[in-house]
Amino acid sequence: MLSVLIPTYDYDACALATEMYRQCKANDIPFEIICRDDASDSPLIVRNQEINALENCSFDVNPVNLGRGRNINSMAAEAQYDWLLILDCDMFPTSPHFIAQYLSLTTEPGLEIVYGGIKYHTDKPAKNQLLRWVYGHEREAVPHEKREQDRFTATLTSNLLVRRKLLLTHPFSGEIKEYGYEDLVFTTTLAKSGVRVRQADNPAYHLNLETSAIFLGKTKAALRNLRFLMDKEMLTEQESVVIRTFRKIRKFGLNHAVAFFYKLSEPLLRSVLLSPNPSLFLFDIYKIGYFCSIKKSR
Repeated sequence: MLSVLIPTYDYDACALATEMYRQCKANDIPFEIICRDDASDSPLIVRNQEINALENCSFDVNPVNLGRGRNINSMAAEAQYDWLLILDCDMFPTSPHFIAQYLSLTTEPGLEIVYGGIKYHTDKPAKNQLLRWVYGHEREAVPHEKREQDRFTATLTSNLLVRRKLLLTHPFSGEIKEYGYEDLVFTTTLAKSGVRVRQADNPAYHLNLETSAIFLGKTKAALRNLRFLMDKEMLTEQESVVIRTFRKIRKFGLNHAVAFFYKLSEPLLRSVLLSPNPSLFLFDIYKIGYFCSIKKSR
């Protein structure tokens, strides 16, 4: 019936695995839970070994780092059931009926993939984590009614129910070795193949808020990967607002000017984004400025 896949990297996944175990047992279904650390060399690996004590649950460690997408592909290939539930290790269901709600959807004719959504706790985190929290609330925690209007770009793979056959047919790209935009490449591939993503109101909390400085660093890494994906034509302006904006800027010959402005203003933009009052408008300016600057350096 259900294989729960928990890709992990340097994170304590015991609470999530235990909750998934409890809910699967409560629903009296055939299930397995596969949790796999992607060669993080973390001290938390010892803690996560406790998952092996749960019935039908396993935890192991990749000998080499595969990247998140290929880690999921590997677990999917080994899974034994028709339905896969992909949950990132730092997610946690908002409802004790999380599994039951997903199971109720599997009877829909023709259903192949369901995105349940993401939420963030309403309590503000520490001041040095506010950029990630504000971004999550405003850009990721999209109500399912609104997600229905743009099923693919609004879909993340951190809380995803998918038929195993579909994922094996359309796996995460093996060309993506670096961080960033794997979700968008995956859903773009599905869209081009005519696969319909079902949007559901079955969210999970995103718990692991990195500091604003770390989030900015990861954003820049993701933008460098987006450049690679654009050059490989794996993503275009149709799927990415950043690419679309960049190409408009370049069309008018302004990309060098924007890159120059970014280099001049980066310290000021960074200080605002790391402050207790981060602005997503300035965050967007920061992103397009950085993207123009890395394109210029090629």
